[in-house]
Amino acid sequence: MPTSKEAPWQKAVDTGVRLVLSAYEDGSGRLLKVLSKHRKDTGRWAKSRIDRTMKLVNKELATMEERIILGLESGAEIAVGSINGKWLGIPSDIARTKAQTARMAAQIQEQLTLEAREVVRQSTLLDTTKKDSAKQLSDKHVSRGLTTNFADKSGKKWKSDTYFEVLAYAAVGNAARNAQIDKIAEDGSNLVLVAGPAGGCPKCAPWIGLVLSLVGDTDEYQTVDEAMNSGLFHPRCRHYPIPYQPEKEKKKKE
Repeated sequence: MPTSKEAPWQKAVDTGVRLVLSAYEDGSGRLLKVLSKHRKDTGRWAKSRIDRTMKLVNKELATMEERIILGLESGAEIAVGSINGKWLGIPSDIARTKAQTARMAAQIQEQLTLEAREVVRQSTLLDTTKKDSAKQLSDKHVSRGLTTNFADKSGKKWKSDTYFEVLAYAAVGNAARNAQIDKIAEDGSNLVLVAGPAGGCPKCAPWIGLVLSLVGDTDEYQTVDEAMNSGLFHPRCRHYPIPYQPEKEKKKKE
């Protein structure tokens, strides 16, 4: 029973993650330059000035988004090709990327508006110039970097870099795994064995080495869908399905 090897597409997963995180980090650096310049301005609160800054922010976010999507697609395509599977694309993960960059844009605009108003408030309260107040806030916020977080449907909060890392693991791994399952089904098999490292997290550990049904037409085996609903093949999971043929396994034992 193979329980020590990694998925054949694991290197492609790691490649996809590196491409995505590199795209995010490059984009974050460009965004910080835009925001630093804005924050070191006169500090005068004006919607037109914030709107001009947001045009630059949105341009950089669009570039970041495009490069992240290219990273996802490249990693997934390599992974699917490594098992001679059919490449069908990853539209749902592309949609998630676009949704997150839209959240980032909204948070940055809100942050800039609040900061600009705080400059006006502090300069009035402390009897200083708006420029001095702006510089103090600028130094404070630039040192903190980008604060772009969001909460998912369960209420869990994510930082954007962590979000894109998890998305890359899931997108590339899922693309390859789905292609593998489709390939097994096309070859006429209904059963798969959960292979991979002997150790696993509490979610996937109960399923390692078990035989599962692809379509659930037998009461003898639980289905792949049931296992996945219980946590198998989660993001960063290094387990994968391989074809299982009872006749061949019986001959091996004999």
